[in-house]
Amino acid sequence: MAQILIIDDNKGIRELIKAILERKGYEVITAEDGEAGMKVFRDNPTLLVITDIIMPKKDGSEVIFELNRDFPEVPVIAVSGGGQLKAEECLGMIKNVQNVKYRLSKPFNNAELLKEVKELIG
Repeated sequence: MAQILIIDDNKGIRELIKAILERKGYEVITAEDGEAGMKVFRDNPTLLVITDIIMPKKDGSEVIFELNRDFPEVPVIAVSGGGQLKAEECLGMIKNVQNVKYRLSKPFNNAELLKEVKELIG
């Protein structure tokens, strides 16, 4: 069973993504911010990371660059609702990072998320 790490400071979004993926048979672990997410990942590496961009402590762009540097083989799906910036602007900042395979704006389509996850890890 493929294991996925979801990093998002919004508990509702985090739990929603987790439920969507678990219904399809994926094993999911979660973290509430980038700092906690990187600790979880280093303790228990996953096949895929889904991360929000704007978060406290360590934002998603820092997570993405750290993963790209230390674990370039791990694909990332970046999601953002934008915050003070529009979601497209937030996601545009990380568009050329090697491990970022997909970028989703919140709210996103569940079918689109599942399609991307399946393409990346089966």
